[in-house]
Amino acid sequence: MVSLSWTRLKLGGGLVVFLWLAAIALLWDTYLGIIDLWSRSDTYTHGYIVLPTTIYLVWRARARWLKVAVKPQPLALLFVAGCLGAWLLGAVAGVQALEHLAAICLLPLLVWSVMGNAFTQVILFPLCFLVFAAPIGDFLIDPMMAFTADFTVATIRSLGIPVYREGLYFSLPSGDWSVVKACSGIRYIIASLTLGALYSYLTYTRYWKRAVFILFAALMPVLANGLRAVIIVLIGHFSNMELATGADHLVYGWVFFGIVIFAMFWIGNFFADAPENSEAGSPQAKVGPPVRTQVTWAFAALAVIIGFRGWQEGVQVEPGQTEFSRLVLPQQVDQWQLGLPLLEQWQPRYFNPAQTLHGAYRLGTDQVGLYCAYFPYQNENSELTSSVNNLAGVDRQWRVMSISTRPINGFDVIETVLRGRDSEWLMWSWYQGAHGATSSRVNAKLHEVWGILTGRGSAGAGFVVYHKVDPDRQAAAKVLAKFMESLAPQVAQQPAGQLFERDGIERVGINSEVDR
Repeated sequence: MVSLSWTRLKLGGGLVVFLWLAAIALLWDTYLGIIDLWSRSDTYTHGYIVLPTTIYLVWRARARWLKVAVKPQPLALLFVAGCLGAWLLGAVAGVQALEHLAAICLLPLLVWSVMGNAFTQVILFPLCFLVFAAPIGDFLIDPMMAFTADFTVATIRSLGIPVYREGLYFSLPSGDWSVVKACSGIRYIIASLTLGALYSYLTYTRYWKRAVFILFAALMPVLANGLRAVIIVLIGHFSNMELATGADHLVYGWVFFGIVIFAMFWIGNFFADAPENSEAGSPQAKVGPPVRTQVTWAFAALAVIIGFRGWQEGVQVEPGQTEFSRLVLPQQVDQWQLGLPLLEQWQPRYFNPAQTLHGAYRLGTDQVGLYCAYFPYQNENSELTSSVNNLAGVDRQWRVMSISTRPINGFDVIETVLRGRDSEWLMWSWYQGAHGATSSRVNAKLHEVWGILTGRGSAGAGFVVYHKVDPDRQAAAKVLAKFMESLAPQVAQQPAGQLFERDGIERVGINSEVDR
């Protein structure tokens, strides 16, 4: 039984650094995208300090890892391959959250594969802390906005103040309020989780205490954000909308968050453990494997990375490699006749479609608008199912009043009520993917990924049909249902890629003439 020699330690460390640099070079676009999000989004700015913090935490534990042996772990290569598989899915499907998370998780897995179980166990938390460098969390924005609105309105009403609510918008006698992205509390949650995880590691030695405190750090900012929103609304209400409605709105929010973090650490300190004795109970190192074994498994890990990188280049289509015919809407869908759009000033937001089509169909006194965004190929720069897509577009004059789903003619549609300054519109939308129409963004994304990996392409389209709510929503729904009786049978099972090919175009009534 001997202690780990500096020679073997430096070799293992050198191999890890080599693999990290190789991974960053081979997956350069992914890591560059991570850094870009750190720079552009205040929510993820903390990513810059995660790696230096991890290095410090690893060095802080040196008294323990100097006493364990470096022994490569072949099993880790399976996890490396699985992680790269997740990265591949994220990269080809344009799901940046999955792509970025997998790229970050790859780094500690490479440490495990080269340095082995004993060494990795000693620095397990610092390696796991790297996960906070991944710029993910946007999927929480919508549910957090909904919770903030629910909590705020319920609390205000419990105080006896009348509130009228429509979706994320609500009105008090003193003025109008809305819950926007900045009000979701996502910044608070991510910052609190990052700081809470670090604090739990430095303060507690028992794993269950660390887990409880991290859970506390996740739940506390959710409640605190709701209270922050209530306080801001009350300040605005009782000051006759003179306070907490401008820049001071954000200042109050961050001051309140600082108080919450201080309180969280103050409470956590009551349960702090005694500092861990790094000398006691340190495992004794066994003689490590031959040097050539370490090098062999390091290069095996490199080969896995190169293999997945080559696979990604083989299946992903770049813009400019695919050409498609310019399209126009059909002059007729059964007895419905094409005319000018009902809402020429309305422009839904789709993430960089190759082409959009907008018109309206008339049958007697009934009129139905139809909008289509077409994606002959999809990637991170052009995506049918992007989280930024929304029917309200970027114009603040449109408000989403409600969103639900309903079955029509063999498939589900997303039913959205959109309100403008002087009108309200009922809209039915859906995704057209490789397996036809669906209202599920997840299904549309899975079909896209499967099409890419099997070489069938990633063509997709977003459809919206709409009618003015006049006199009521039920009347508008009847007109839309009447139109969909003619359109739905032609698109329900039709793959998007075939829908816009010349032969497929003729079958569903959409031709490939040059767009006017």
